[in-house]
Amino acid sequence: MKENLGLIFLVVGILLFAFLPHHNIPTKIDSINANLLHIFAFSVLSIYLYYIKKYQHKKVFLFILAIGIFIEIIQGLFTTNREASIFDILYDISSYIVVASLITIKDKLSKI
Repeated sequence: MKENLGLIFLVVGILLFAFLPHHNIPTKIDSINANLLHIFAFSVLSIYLYYIKKYQHKKVFLFILAIGIFIEIIQGLFTTNREASIFDILYDISSYIVVASLITIKDKLSKI
């Protein structure tokens, strides 16, 4: 359990912001474009999964995809203040793709 504390912290943080009503989110955070928040949150999660948890590309992708889909399903079915969006899932996946690409480039450059 202790070795998963960081992962739990990141996922719970993402879920809190995903399900909190807009009026409960601090104004400074809510005023930032929601798409940038998706990109930031899922980039941090991807980096954590690669470097701390040592997950492989496929496992990171599936984890990011599962969390993104889960959030959108819950928002669509159970929240009145949020709505589900396929574009949010695309932002989540895009974050993974950028991080994975940068890690791959870094690894290839380090072998030169």
